[in-house]
Amino acid sequence: EPQVDIIEYTINHPTEQILSAIYEKQCQLICFSCYIWNIETVLQLTREYKLLAPDCKILLGGPEVSFCPQELLEKYPEIDYVLCGEGEASFAKLFDTLASHQPLAQVPGLCYRQGENILVNPQGPYLNMDLLPFPYPDLENYQHQIVYYEASRGCPYRCQYCLSSTERQMRKKSPDRVKDELSLFLAHKVKQVKFVDRTFNADRNFAREIWQFLMERDNGVTNFHFEISADLLDDSCIALLSQARPGLFQMEIGVQSTNEQTLTAIERGSKTAAIFNRVRQLRSFNNIHLHLDLIAGLPYEGLDSFAQSFDAVFSLSPHQLQLGFLKLLKGSGLRQNAQKYRLIFRPSAPYEVLFTPWLPYSDTLRLKAAEWAVETYLNSGRFDFTVRYLLGKASSPFGFFLQLGEYSRRHGVVFTPMQKELQFTLLRNFALEAYGEDPYLATLCRLDIACHERPRKYPQWAQFSTYSLPRQWILEFLEDEDFVRRYLPAYQQVVPKQRERLLYGEIFPSDPMDSNTPPALYLFDYQQRNIHGHAQIIQVEKLQ
Repeated sequence: EPQVDIIEYTINHPTEQILSAIYEKQCQLICFSCYIWNIETVLQLTREYKLLAPDCKILLGGPEVSFCPQELLEKYPEIDYVLCGEGEASFAKLFDTLASHQPLAQVPGLCYRQGENILVNPQGPYLNMDLLPFPYPDLENYQHQIVYYEASRGCPYRCQYCLSSTERQMRKKSPDRVKDELSLFLAHKVKQVKFVDRTFNADRNFAREIWQFLMERDNGVTNFHFEISADLLDDSCIALLSQARPGLFQMEIGVQSTNEQTLTAIERGSKTAAIFNRVRQLRSFNNIHLHLDLIAGLPYEGLDSFAQSFDAVFSLSPHQLQLGFLKLLKGSGLRQNAQKYRLIFRPSAPYEVLFTPWLPYSDTLRLKAAEWAVETYLNSGRFDFTVRYLLGKASSPFGFFLQLGEYSRRHGVVFTPMQKELQFTLLRNFALEAYGEDPYLATLCRLDIACHERPRKYPQWAQFSTYSLPRQWILEFLEDEDFVRRYLPAYQQVVPKQRERLLYGEIFPSDPMDSNTPPALYLFDYQQRNIHGHAQIIQVEKLQ
């Protein structure tokens, strides 16, 4: 019986390492799953491996090759087969067909060579998702990892930048099947389960039933990430989600733009007000991590329009705001209409937009730097107090990140790995140039660092020896049972030395929450973190 091996690599592995590992297998058929982030590597491996083993057959499948199979076979003689569309049943059929030397015409969705001709078989019917095997037969090694899970396929919407718009027929597993499989993740206390469903709540009743199930069986550890359409949330879903444990759910919500002309062009519809209303409700509960998306480079959206979209979404106070760039994916509506809108994009994957009639390349570069600033200083959550304070001095949120990005670009650090200490120093130097001298930045820097981890080293400019807290002080506090009973009731049964290992204390020259107050003592409890990932902050007393 033929042996099948599944081996996994990431784009961070050297191609030589992947090539040699494949070669050692001495395969007769090699199959690659192709996406925008790995297609260039796959094509390189395909070309090189054929030099080593010209008789080995090579099959490509996945979304990156499903919309141009003939073109691929014409351009790359090293490729023998391309499998288009849904692959589970058709791949099994291909495997049996090759093993029994039957005609390839019976394999749904297969593109292949026949003499000098390239043939494409029609795709088969959509699969019954309940027939798909569970992809994680052994969960013992996933306890501290992220796993991906699929409960449904297809999407009812026609967003022109998205491949799911080509597959409008929604299909999903039965609720009982989903519950059974999610129970396995819960039993093994997997760290996070990311649903890959394009619009998880397209069926409100289905989504509500699964959310209710997860809330009832919450293990206190596992987090579940969903991509949803906020405007589809009804009052019953909102009421249910308001009761979820903080940290149980993450919701990713695509806003993309608030420009009505843009939304019409990409067939998103006029639903911004409905989305914003539901997001405000979810945000008010402070129990669900909210990730909101914007796309730069869409038709009719220039820098000024994007600034309005950004500031509007920022006003919702999401936990993460992703500033992404349009990718002209093969098979998408915008890819087909790129000439109509005069969208100029990179010819190689991931086909990211370079410029448009509304967004010149110079503005694309400014937005790229702003994206870096947003990811580094907003979405990381490590600079919350400092950034919140500086935003109070800025003309607008977008103006702040655009200016910070341009400052960082001038200093050659955009998309450059930096130590946390240098990141704080860059932010402080930017603030000095933009807003003038401000000693309060040192206090905020220390607060942001202490909120995330026990400080090991502060930047030189943020060190104030006058207010360093001697170790014996914190030991005396933590050995005082009256003090512990008053401020740290959860630690009453914990011995003092263990308390010291779990907590950190520091005197600030002024209250970090209020710069006009006298020095203040704060304790940071790293065992209790909020939805932002910040340690619980315990204000002990004002020091006169």
